[in-house]
Amino acid sequence: MIPIIFGKKVYYKDLGQIVLPCPHCGSSATFKVQLWTRRVHVYYAPLSKIDEGYIFTCGNCKKQVGIFDPIQVKRYADMLVANGGVVCTPEIAMLVRVTNTMQPQTASGDIQKMTETYKAMPPIGKTIVIAFTVFMICGLPIICLWALPYYPIKSPSPVLTATRPRSTTGILFQDDFSNPNSGWSPRTDAKVVKAYVDGEFSINMKASNLSTLSLNLTAGIFKAVHLEVIARDVSKYVLAKPGFGLVCFLNDNQNYYGGGIAADGAYIIIQTTNGTTKILSGDGKGWSGSKDITKNAQSYRVGLDCNGKEVVLYVDGKLIAKATGEPITEGVVGLFTSTFDQGEAEVRFDDFVVTPLKP
Repeated sequence: MIPIIFGKKVYYKDLGQIVLPCPHCGSSATFKVQLWTRRVHVYYAPLSKIDEGYIFTCGNCKKQVGIFDPIQVKRYADMLVANGGVVCTPEIAMLVRVTNTMQPQTASGDIQKMTETYKAMPPIGKTIVIAFTVFMICGLPIICLWALPYYPIKSPSPVLTATRPRSTTGILFQDDFSNPNSGWSPRTDAKVVKAYVDGEFSINMKASNLSTLSLNLTAGIFKAVHLEVIARDVSKYVLAKPGFGLVCFLNDNQNYYGGGIAADGAYIIIQTTNGTTKILSGDGKGWSGSKDITKNAQSYRVGLDCNGKEVVLYVDGKLIAKATGEPITEGVVGLFTSTFDQGEAEVRFDDFVVTPLKP
């Protein structure tokens, strides 16, 4: 059977440059301005647009500022231009001059153009379009459902959550990462850099679609516990949005529970058994969204209850999800991070705590 390759991808278009003070490094720098568009693709051919926005990248510190609509472009640019000068292409100048009376764009014009194009097609062209449309609507879902049992789901490992432990009768283990010898092993290679940085534990991932676990083997073996950690997404790329969270009851890297979130409001709970990962949360097919996870917060307190075969995920004191898997009664605890289409993502952790659950 020929596999169907589909997914989401971000496309970039360079618009020009603009000289402004950088809100990150404070220097007067030349910003590279790009229009980004996120599209669905089939066999890497871009199809429908999901969303779009503008990105300003500082030429000095390389950090980015995301602008998601023309009105925001005007307000942001006006604020910066008041303190500096502008050198840019006519296309960027047009964006800067956008007025507040500008109405959101609609798809009516595009639909009309598509209709006219379709009417002008020869019969064979119309037949191909109709056949492709029928295949995408009816045939592709049937093929995917048929193929699903033959292709085990491989997701970016664990999940995270919580700030409200179900019970805390005492602290079994805690680490504020101020001591670089507290048991979290540093690592540096072409894909991942793990290190103690300024009283936090940093995991910097250099590649896309990458998952990594960070364990503290000196903390001990735990049963029926609640884990908590403060996590910050400090990625320099606005669209990176890595996943991050906690793992528990890990044995030989092949069996464990995990739970985590991403700054775009997504969450997941998983169980890995003999090296095969199964998603326990949501519809069991991938990351799910939650309105109880604040998007793009400066930090998150993630919590995870691990008790035999039940796993509960919290974020900032709110219960996000519960899941039940195959029983795992004890094991090592640790941290989890993952990247998606965009690599170059960094997450920093602080105030890791393990407390017992009440019977």
